[in-house]
Amino acid sequence: MHDFAVSENYSIIMNLPLTFRPERLLEGENVFQFESNRKSKFGIFPRHAASEKEIIWFQSESCYVFHTANAWEQGDEVVLVACRSKATSALGMSNDNVIWKGNPDYTSVLYEWRFNLKSHGVRERALDSERIEFPVINEQFLGRYTKYIYAAKFLEDDTPLVDGLVKYELNADGLASTSSLLYGGKRYAGECVFVPRNKASREDDGYLMTFVYDQSTDGSELWIIDAITLKKVARVQLPRRIPYGFHGKWVTADQIKNQKPLPSSDLN
Repeated sequence: MHDFAVSENYSIIMNLPLTFRPERLLEGENVFQFESNRKSKFGIFPRHAASEKEIIWFQSESCYVFHTANAWEQGDEVVLVACRSKATSALGMSNDNVIWKGNPDYTSVLYEWRFNLKSHGVRERALDSERIEFPVINEQFLGRYTKYIYAAKFLEDDTPLVDGLVKYELNADGLASTSSLLYGGKRYAGECVFVPRNKASREDDGYLMTFVYDQSTDGSELWIIDAITLKKVARVQLPRRIPYGFHGKWVTADQIKNQKPLPSSDLN
């Protein structure tokens, strides 16, 4: 399990059929393999559960999830939105030793599961077909219904390069609309970070920030993007190239100033 999700009252964990078996080495195979004949399992339990007996397990079609976007509760259902692929090569560690190679089963798309806590049934569907990953939201809405999700968009070829970002607008029925921004030329980036605007009036009122590398100049810039319109606000030239990364985090000055020190007993 690489990631998990929380709603207001529940935690959602995943038991997916990417397995690690050392005995495969004896057969000359990679220890990591995706077993597509196995179902995917999702465990949902109260966030302050006292026992594993409180977990409700759901089964769905075989799949893999690296990163979740958000989860929330709607009536008797817990809704999970994440980036789902039919299978995975575990970043080149599986037996076929490839990451993409044009295999559509490895294409990650925005996906929705609805887990009914009363009937224990599951409804699932793809929300889009765009090849994306690294979903981010306004974290002030973590665990509650999210109208907007942003994700890194990959090139439409066999390379794991991010050439833009996608903004998804959801409604109660699923996907309402999408918009996108391409970095252009030979510019590629990683995950965006959402920074809410002070005294924001709406969920997407803020900025997206990411490091963008230009292969043609061998230079990097910090891009600041309006999260409502996806128009560039600023491009800051950096003195050094920033290598591609996976994740980022925005921390305000107040958060740093007001952080609580660990008790001395926790430092030992």
